[in-house]
Amino acid sequence: MTESPDHLPQLVSSKQAAHVLGIPEGTLRYWRCIGRGPAWVKLGRRTLYSVDDLVEFIARGRRDPCAPWRLKMSLYRIGNVWHYSFYWGDRRYRGSTKQMQRTKAEGYRLRRWRKFAISRTCG
Repeated sequence: MTESPDHLPQLVSSKQAAHVLGIPEGTLRYWRCIGRGPAWVKLGRRTLYSVDDLVEFIARGRRDPCAPWRLKMSLYRIGNVWHYSFYWGDRRYRGSTKQMQRTKAEGYRLRRWRKFAISRTCG
């Protein structure tokens, strides 16, 4: 930690930390709840952040623009279902928009059930 001449760590409030990071104060509160973000200190009711911890958090978020990230995507359709596949960095993601197809009989039963449920709730 950065220490002042009195050998005490320099602490800033949540509002000042949010200003330094350029984010809303509510985001810091949310990050504290889920266990993310910079380290904090709780003194009574006050939540304080060390200046060194804020600098370290900013440094951890740094990304090299020359990193070998690639985004290659394919989208194709088979029947009524769309399939997708893409690479983000070294990981591959695949999936589809497959939805259940209802038969005419299932659709009729569903419409009849809705009509029955509505008549029961209104009457």
